[in-house]
Amino acid sequence: MGHSGLRGDAVTEGNVDCPKCAKALEQLELEGIEVDKCPGCNGVWLDEYELEDLLELTPEALSELLLAGTEDMALDEHAARCPRDGEELRRLRQRGVIVDCCPECQGLWLDGGEFRRLRA
Repeated sequence: MGHSGLRGDAVTEGNVDCPKCAKALEQLELEGIEVDKCPGCNGVWLDEYELEDLLELTPEALSELLLAGTEDMALDEHAARCPRDGEELRRLRQRGVIVDCCPECQGLWLDGGEFRRLRA
C-alpha cells in the first residue's frame, strides 16, 4: 500500500474524541491500517491516504467498517472540528459522497454508513 497513512505533524498521542458526538474514538486495525472509529455514531476518522489504502482491501477485511451503522442525517449537518488539530472540517464530495475534510492535516471524517457508500 504505497503510503504510510500518517503525517507525523498531524498525529496526536492519546485518545481523541468524535468530532460529531464527542464520544472517545476507539482504534481499529484493518490489515495493518489503524483507523479511529466512534462507538456512538459509527463515524470513522481516517488520516491522510488511509481512505485510498482501505479501498484496496477485500470486503472481508473491511467487514467491521462496512457493517457499521447507518447515516444519521442530523450528524451529517453538524459542524465539526478535526480530532487531530482542531481545525474546522470542510465538507467536500469524494466519490459522490459528501465527507468532512481537515484543510490542515488532510484527514477525513466519514459519518456512519458513508464508508459503505464510498465502497459501492
